[in-house]
Amino acid sequence: MIVGDKINFLIGGGKHPWDSDPNPCSVNLVIDDNVERTATGDNRETMTRKEWDVSDLNGEIAKLVVVDNHGGGWGHLNFDDVHQADASGENIPWDMVTAIEARGKLAVSWAQMKKFY
Repeated sequence: MIVGDKINFLIGGGKHPWDSDPNPCSVNLVIDDNVERTATGDNRETMTRKEWDVSDLNGEIAKLVVVDNHGGGWGHLNFDDVHQADASGENIPWDMVTAIEARGKLAVSWAQMKKFY
């Protein structure tokens, strides 16, 4: 469940966007089978921190889906260190995130990753 106003994470690797590349390589925030946010690397191994404003999605149950359909150059992602944050950008401690029940599932279910082919 999304409990913060922002989601931030480290990402590196390929830049093959979900919405414009026929073979995407991206991390997508998915709610009810709809991609609500997406991010790619910058064609570098070094991971950089990116952030999504998810204030309009607060209370929604979401998944982070890692898509790696690109077999050519930079056809991989590096993805790590996911956090929800409040409006000021301060990360919400995991014990506060996991204490919230969401339709019988722990709130961390938004961070489950699945690879699609």
